[in-house]
Amino acid sequence: MEEKIMDAIGVVFTGSDSDGGLWARIDADGNVVPDPGQAFFDTHPVWGGIKDVVIDGQYMVLIPAFYIKRTWLTAGEYAGKHAWLISDKPLDGFSIHPAFRRDGGDLQQVFVGKYQASMDGSKLSSVPGVKPAVSRSLTQFQADAAARNEGDVDGFMLWSAYQWSAIQWLYLVENATMDSQSKTGRGRVDAWGKGAAEVDAEDVAQATYRGIVGLWGNVWQWIDGLKTDDGEICLWDRHGRKTWVETGQIPDSIDDAVYPVTFMDERTNEYDLGDLFIVDFGADEQSESTAPDWQYWDSYREAFPIVGGHWSYGAHAGLWNVNCVPAASISHSILGARLAKE
Repeated sequence: MEEKIMDAIGVVFTGSDSDGGLWARIDADGNVVPDPGQAFFDTHPVWGGIKDVVIDGQYMVLIPAFYIKRTWLTAGEYAGKHAWLISDKPLDGFSIHPAFRRDGGDLQQVFVGKYQASMDGSKLSSVPGVKPAVSRSLTQFQADAAARNEGDVDGFMLWSAYQWSAIQWLYLVENATMDSQSKTGRGRVDAWGKGAAEVDAEDVAQATYRGIVGLWGNVWQWIDGLKTDDGEICLWDRHGRKTWVETGQIPDSIDDAVYPVTFMDERTNEYDLGDLFIVDFGADEQSESTAPDWQYWDSYREAFPIVGGHWSYGAHAGLWNVNCVPAASISHSILGARLAKE
C-alpha cells in the first residue's frame, strides 16, 4: 500500500456536509489509504520540490511539473464518487497538468510570483514590502508582464488560469479540503474601508500556500487564458499554444453568485474543463458546498476572471473564489495581478 501512495496520491469527494467538503485519501487505483502525514508531502518530488527562487530580481516560487487524473471511481468503498489525483510520473490514465505545456512541448517547471504584483517602472514585478499594483486593466497587466522579457530574459507573463489551477490541485490533494480560509488562514478580507495593504503584510500573508503569499484577499487578481463569451466558457488550448478554444459549455449556475457543488468536466482533444475548477452547479449556502468560496460567471458579455477576493470580501474569498464579470478594459482599485514565468 505504501508503494502505491508513492506512485500517486489523491482525494475523493465523499460529501458536502461541511464547508470545504468531506474527503478521503486514495491511491492510484482508487483504494482508500491512511493520511500519509506532512512529512510525506514535504519530501515528495512535487510538493517538496516547490521552492523560492529569484529571477531577474523577481521573487518567484518554482513549481515542479506534475501529472493529474480527475475521474469517477468505479469500484471500492467510494464507487461513483469524484476523485482528483496527482503523480510526479506519467502513470496510466494521468496527463501532465496543462500549466506545464508550452508550444506543444512539456516544461519541467513553472514559476509563480511569490507576491501579488507591483510595478517596477513599466514592468510587472514580484517583490516584498510594497503595495500591490491596482487600477490597471487586464490588457495593461498583460503588457506590463511581457515588458519584463528583454535581452536574455524570456517567459514572463501574467499568471494564467492553468497556473492558478495547478496551485488549486496541489492545495486540494495536500490538505484534503477546499476551505482554504479555515485550513490555512483568513487573509486580508475583513479590512472594511481600509484598502489594500503591502503584499507581505501580516494579514495578507495569512493566505499563503507553499511560499506563495496572498493567494486570496487584499486585492482581486486578474488571470489570463480564461473567459466567458455570452456565457460560453472559452480558454487556452491545453497544449501550451495559448490559442483560444470555444468549448460550447455554459455552467448551470451562470449569472448566479454561488458556492460550488459540482465542477465542469467536459473535454475534447483541445481542452479539458476537468483541468480547472469552474462551478457547474452551485449552492446558496456554504454548508451545502464543495468549495465555500463564491463563484460568479457572466453571460452578458466577453468577461474575464478575477480571483481570490479583495480586502473586504469576508468569507466569500478563498482559493476557489472567482468573479468572471469584468471586461478586459476595466480598471479599479480592487483589481490587481500576479506575475508568472514559463
